[in-house]
Amino acid sequence: MTVSFKGTDNSIIQDGNALAAGIAIQGPSNSGSIYPPVSPFIDFGYTMLLVVDNQYDWPYIEGAVWSIYEWGLDNMWPQEPPVIYLEAHFSWEFPYVLTMDSEVTLIMNWNSDVLSFSAIIDDYPEYPIYALVRSNIQHNYFMLGTSNREHPIIPLTGTVKFFQFPGAWSTENIGQTGWHSYLSYPGFIWTGESSWRNVGFAYSVNGTTSWLDNTVTWGGICYDNVNADYSYQHVHFYPTSNGPTLQPDTLLWHNNPPNAPATPDGKASGYRSVQYLYTTSTTDPEGDKVMYEFDWGDGSTTTTVWRASGETGGAYHMWQSSGVFYIQARAKDSYGWWSGWSPYHQVQIVEQPPSGGGCPTLFVWNGNNYVDYGVIDIHNPSGEDLVKEVPIQVQDLAVCNGLAKLRLREGWPGLNFSESFIDQVKLYAIDNNGNRHLCPLSSAQHNLRGNVLLPLLMSDNYKLQLLLLETVDLKFMMLCQNTKGFTFLIEGCSLYKV
Repeated sequence: MTVSFKGTDNSIIQDGNALAAGIAIQGPSNSGSIYPPVSPFIDFGYTMLLVVDNQYDWPYIEGAVWSIYEWGLDNMWPQEPPVIYLEAHFSWEFPYVLTMDSEVTLIMNWNSDVLSFSAIIDDYPEYPIYALVRSNIQHNYFMLGTSNREHPIIPLTGTVKFFQFPGAWSTENIGQTGWHSYLSYPGFIWTGESSWRNVGFAYSVNGTTSWLDNTVTWGGICYDNVNADYSYQHVHFYPTSNGPTLQPDTLLWHNNPPNAPATPDGKASGYRSVQYLYTTSTTDPEGDKVMYEFDWGDGSTTTTVWRASGETGGAYHMWQSSGVFYIQARAKDSYGWWSGWSPYHQVQIVEQPPSGGGCPTLFVWNGNNYVDYGVIDIHNPSGEDLVKEVPIQVQDLAVCNGLAKLRLREGWPGLNFSESFIDQVKLYAIDNNGNRHLCPLSSAQHNLRGNVLLPLLMSDNYKLQLLLLETVDLKFMMLCQNTKGFTFLIEGCSLYKV
């Protein structure tokens, strides 16, 4: 199923609420017996969702597998309640790749023994996420529909169990407040077939009888006061008259904006076409997350990622002309309310470039010490990134606990200035046939700033600044066996060269 949260960036999500798009599918029940109740009937529920809530600044994928004793442990419903056990659960995120604008294809696939969960994000390759080994009472297929259902007491003739599509839901106020949710072009494809089949109906999940459809396990709690309309290939879920409807920009409680940030902290003088870091911080009266916006005094602004209330945020800037500039900052909380502007920080920018200038040096850990692989020349006065590759001998790179360690150091002792901007690093293992295998970057630790993994994962505008003699230690996961060598790739730029 392909889902996306495009166009939902004006929605307000309070504590305890989430917006989920995905699919919940039922597996066939095991062979229980009703009379006498020797063994209970057990249905299996399989869920895979794209979720956004107030935990993260980006969506994430969540999945679960449930065993559901729908008629109770002794098949005595309604004298005894349904019982539900969580068999497996996973949560998977990929910041800056999986975003609010992503189109995500969620995939659940059975083979004879294993249920595989995977996802395709936009144009990226398919990512394996989780694998579940089937239990002895579990069938290795999904129950897409069962007509002519029978039961000795409850009339089930003509009913069909089918997909269920989660939408916006709340753990706090279902039955009091709700959302309008829309599902377009629901359909399914049988394994082995090439064409899709349309879902031809939608039904209400209103009331406590939703237990019988296991909605309680897939939506948080029973969907009281929610109904559904179906028109051709479009389903509209909506609150009934028993509960009010939230508009997209409605706040659910009184909110105060963040306090004005502190005066930005950073250099008071610098050079044209050189990047500098400035930081600030503030608090929010309700403890909401905050995002900082810096005004650089030259007609441009920069916004940061979300930070916890009281946490410092920073941004880099490069002025393209000389002069005196006045930097200020403001903060926005997670409900879109802006603070006032901070006091100004004055910076004077001059034309004279710094003398000297180097590039990063690569060091490779061989198990006892670092082997110096020399300077990687990424000098480019235009400021455009260069991509350079460095071959590494297999005997120079030790693998310990499945990890390979490398280090980048900016410049070398004796320089009075050195600066590089690193956009991306990669390590490839070369097998005996000459094929490349990517070794995922799992850790990047700057000697002063700590974790700097995110700027180094992708080729984008989010870069790591390295100044003279600063280092960053890199760890790569080694997934390939029988290697005959390695290749280190770096993408970045150094404006000034010795």
